[in-house]
Amino acid sequence: MRLHNLRPRRGSRHRVKRLGCGESSGHG
Repeated sequence: MRLHNLRPRRGSRHRVKRLGCGESSGHG
């Protein structure tokens, strides 16, 4: 969760991670 602190919500990767719960996020 360090990226969250460093970047609020500008990186598109973060958005994909939040939306994708297992498509390309890699969390599960």
